[in-house]
Amino acid sequence: MDALLLHDRHRVSRLISMPLRLLPLGLILTRALRALSRSRPEVFERLGPHARNRFIVTPDELGVSFAVRPEGSRAQVQVVRRGTPGDVEISGPLLDLIGIVDGQADGDALFFQGRLKITGSTEATLALRNAIESADLEPADLLGIPEPLAGAANRSLRAAIATLRSLENLPDVREARR
Repeated sequence: MDALLLHDRHRVSRLISMPLRLLPLGLILTRALRALSRSRPEVFERLGPHARNRFIVTPDELGVSFAVRPEGSRAQVQVVRRGTPGDVEISGPLLDLIGIVDGQADGDALFFQGRLKITGSTEATLALRNAIESADLEPADLLGIPEPLAGAANRSLRAAIATLRSLENLPDVREARR
């Protein structure tokens, strides 16, 4: 029976990550981050001098990392090779990383559970954590979706993310067949 309960936590995230690799994610995320800096400048001001830091974010399921420099109107996100150095390096499951930014997951708990790996400047990490937690971001904020569409987008995106999270907890079909 235990074999039926075994599952690959990342199988759903790997499935959705394949099409993501084909998108110009650096450009899309840079535009979204800059739009957020225009609409919510206080989020970026909370970073203080750490806004110039280079945060490397690596979703476990993707073959790439994202170099994020949250420097307000000059914010930039680049798709980089795994292992690219930064001032802070953060890695973990894709849905956990999304959950931290949109407030659905507790980054501290994920870190202490070993699901989130963080290396580099502790001061910069804490500044980023505090900025994110105080921002109360919505999924539409993360994608740069404008206000007239944000409400519907947030409902749809939250439902999609919740569905993906629930699917991650299903038994792995390959294990069930053994």
